[in-house]
Amino acid sequence: MKILVLIASFLMIKITESDYGKKSCQKRYYNFPRCINHPDGYGCECGPGFRWNTEMCMSTAIDSRFVFEERDPIRYTLLLGKAFPRLDRCTIAFWIHVGDNRKDSTVMSYQLNNANNLFKHKIFRFYQNDGLYLRFWKNDVNSGVKLNENIWTHIVWTWDSSDGSWTFYQDGDKVKNGINDDFMKAIPGGGEFVLGQAFRQQNSTFNSNFAFVGGISHLNIWNDVKDHVEVQEIHRSCTYMYCGNVVQWADFRIGTRGAMRMRWPSGIYEKECFSDEEGAASCNKHCSDVIGAQCNEEIVENIIWKRTPAVNTIAVQCPGNEDQKMDFQEGNATRRCNRTEQNEGIWNEPYIDHCISEELRDLKFQILESLSGPYIEEISILEFADQLLNHTAQNIYTNPIDIATVIDLLEVIVNTQAEAIVLDKEMLNDGDKQFERIGVVYPTVDQTNTFSQMIIGIVDNLLSSKNGIGWNKTKPAGVEADHLLSVMKRFADIIAKSLEYHFQDRLVKRYEEADVIISKENIEFKVTMQGINQFQGFAFPDGKDVNDGMSSQYGSIQLLQSVVETENISAVPGIVFLETSSFRYRHLARYLPTHEYKSKNKEDNVNTPVIAVYIHANGGMPFVNNLSTPIILNFPILNSFNISNPECVRVRHEGNNGTQKYRWTWLSDDCKVEHFDVKSVVCHCRRPGVFAATTDMYNVNWDKGYRRPILMNVASYLGCTASALMCLATLVVHLYYKTSSCTASLHKNLSVSIIFSQLFMCGIDLYDYKIVCQISSVLLHYFFLSTYSWLMNEAFNLYIVITYSAHSHGELNESGGQVRYYFLGWVIPGILVGAFIGSQGDGYYAKDMCWVDWDNLWLFCGPAVGIIAVNIMVMIFTAKEQNENSYTKSEKTNKIITIHMRGLWTQLILVTVVWSFAFISLKMHDAILKYLYALMNCLQGSFFIVFYLFLHEEISIILKSTKKTKTLLVQGPDTDDRSMGSGTSFNVIEKEPLDKIKLTKRSPPKSTEKVRKRKPKIEASTDEEIEGSDCEMITTV
Repeated sequence: MKILVLIASFLMIKITESDYGKKSCQKRYYNFPRCINHPDGYGCECGPGFRWNTEMCMSTAIDSRFVFEERDPIRYTLLLGKAFPRLDRCTIAFWIHVGDNRKDSTVMSYQLNNANNLFKHKIFRFYQNDGLYLRFWKNDVNSGVKLNENIWTHIVWTWDSSDGSWTFYQDGDKVKNGINDDFMKAIPGGGEFVLGQAFRQQNSTFNSNFAFVGGISHLNIWNDVKDHVEVQEIHRSCTYMYCGNVVQWADFRIGTRGAMRMRWPSGIYEKECFSDEEGAASCNKHCSDVIGAQCNEEIVENIIWKRTPAVNTIAVQCPGNEDQKMDFQEGNATRRCNRTEQNEGIWNEPYIDHCISEELRDLKFQILESLSGPYIEEISILEFADQLLNHTAQNIYTNPIDIATVIDLLEVIVNTQAEAIVLDKEMLNDGDKQFERIGVVYPTVDQTNTFSQMIIGIVDNLLSSKNGIGWNKTKPAGVEADHLLSVMKRFADIIAKSLEYHFQDRLVKRYEEADVIISKENIEFKVTMQGINQFQGFAFPDGKDVNDGMSSQYGSIQLLQSVVETENISAVPGIVFLETSSFRYRHLARYLPTHEYKSKNKEDNVNTPVIAVYIHANGGMPFVNNLSTPIILNFPILNSFNISNPECVRVRHEGNNGTQKYRWTWLSDDCKVEHFDVKSVVCHCRRPGVFAATTDMYNVNWDKGYRRPILMNVASYLGCTASALMCLATLVVHLYYKTSSCTASLHKNLSVSIIFSQLFMCGIDLYDYKIVCQISSVLLHYFFLSTYSWLMNEAFNLYIVITYSAHSHGELNESGGQVRYYFLGWVIPGILVGAFIGSQGDGYYAKDMCWVDWDNLWLFCGPAVGIIAVNIMVMIFTAKEQNENSYTKSEKTNKIITIHMRGLWTQLILVTVVWSFAFISLKMHDAILKYLYALMNCLQGSFFIVFYLFLHEEISIILKSTKKTKTLLVQGPDTDDRSMGSGTSFNVIEKEPLDKIKLTKRSPPKSTEKVRKRKPKIEASTDEEIEGSDCEMITTV
């Protein structure tokens, strides 16, 4: 089978090639496409640099033009690569536009050289001279063609040497023709064909005075005479498939000389050559001839029918049975693809009965069989309507084909009812007068009311939310809902017609008695009849309807009394009654989406109930298309959160305009928004139909109103708490062991600052309590600055200690240093914060948090940046000093200094990072930023407790001494001096102040000698003790 297909394809390609070969187009610029099988038809893939032109794949370079911009410098194009042949007759066709109207500007020329390579024979020259002229065999011919500047003109010249006849055509029309005996000789071959220049001079150069200025495109020469029909075809052809068999446009591409320019596309046609639809159809036709016809993929009866080769039957699983095994008999739908005489694929109607639920299928066969007879009783129609009503009430439809089947059966019942309405009239004569007597009206008033109740009940059951699964599976989206609306429109016509007949039959005496009003959960229906001269307008629901329990919250309709003055109502003769019908579908909007069900498009979504309005006359038929007085519709908005751009829309039902089938859609024609707020929209529409309102489910200008910002989440509070607890633990341990060194004192003050800054950070959202919030803001600012101030004190202290140990031989006086540190750490931040509050007043406080106002954020960050800069500078000098003097200290001393410096750098960086994330998380309210803020807080607290507690030398000495004390109490004293530890340890045990321990083996200064006599004298007798002395110095800082 595959071999036969390949052979057939090969033969078809050969046939196609021979057909194209007649046009002599070069194959390097024209080739055949690769056919791609798409769901909606064949596609032609031409490859880079080519495009489909409805016949072949053509190089994009073909649609080009030569541009002759100026006379100088010399520019022209030669015919190279092939010899110009001898011609006894020819047709020359080309497109031209001129850039100026100078005389003697040459469009093209042809001359023949002699044996000495001197140009002797000037054969022909096309030139411009108040029009287009031809000089042929030394005879000048006025073509009768007028050339306008910068306007493309198509020129064709034909000539036959047998009788000397010639003809000029302009844009497909014959302009001038004639016969000249001098033209009765052939054009010799082998000459030079030039575009844009006249004949060469004796020195083989061109005279620029005769140069052409303008553009030339698509020049082709044939060796025969084209008739008028062929000339018109060449002129109209925008596919550029008419290639000359002597010279064609592509031959000139390699002959450009001088300052020539080639541009593409040519631009000779003002609009596109063919539409996308025409291109697709021609491609599909070509590929169908080559590969074979196929039926395109389409959705019919809620099933996607895949693209199928012609003369094949396809089976598709029923909706809901996709996972079951394929069976052509049960649980599947089938459809056949046929081939037309034009070699196109066309689908038959699908067979879907196996997809319908069994009980509904039986009911379908019963109704179709019973209602297809020649005579139908009204009671039969009502019985079948009652059976369908019961079925829709007792069953849940999860299969879209069941939904479609119910609507199809509803349509059958409604159409049958339309055929059953009969009004028998009998004409009676009484002398010269004639009377009309009503015989039988069928159905009766009661039957009409019963029928209306049943149909509305069926629709109400069908639109119930229990069937939502089936509705949402309908394909394409909304197609079955649109079908239902069309059926209900037909139903309204029938009821309007019945009311008119009942009134004529005198079964109802007043118009009000003929009204039909039905209200259900999902649908409400009202139809009224009034005399054309007594028309008082129409409202649904009106005051009486509301009193009867009908709510107006699902929208309202109003037709003014002046609607009867509309021209296309008043101009129709014989109108006696005017019926108005209306439906309110409360929840139908979800089954008539503007987008596919699974689409997340937030634009133009139906956001109101659906309301239908119809005007009937002359037996119930609707006829009004354009009302001068608009219909007023008031729609409630279903979802009012953050919406914008309302539009009033109406349904254009699925149909066929005679040339192509179109699907249903929402249109905004003939409707406008009269008023809009977030709860409702008022529309004015000038055509009866089905209406709703759409909105964009977003609003770029939405005023969110007040929304309390989430300043701190659980993670933020946990991070602040963790940092504060670890700093508190460090403080408690230092206090418990009564560390007394200057360094330990700085650590304790720094921990207090961090603890309180974290505490007041946790109260940042207490802005409901103004006084408390302001106090919290001030204290938060104060402890924020004090934290950086104490970090600066740490840096100063480390620098002083290292400098003192390197350059001083005396003992450090710590009391003065403590006072300075307290001033820098607690007093200076207080002065700064007080100055800021005094200068800013109420503008100092933020309105939505217990924080400095964001406009004054520089008050918060400016001083901190300055302190950080001082810190960094001091730390750099400290590192430099340590580098220069580390050799004068012991290894243990250098290690302690290094740990201290690392701890200080770590705290400076982490505290800055923590507050940076605090600023960002408060401003941007992003959860991830708050998690990062919490993480940085935990890191800052962790490094604080590591460096300032676990690695703190004084705490380590105290812990070691405590351990040795317990050992002495248990084991007793040891005679070995080393068992007692160093003198430093002993001093700690004796509770002596560490600042009184001798730092070196040198004698103490005389000023302190008397003081030391009152203290236990401890001498360092070993190298270990000498090393300890430097460590003690660092510890005392």
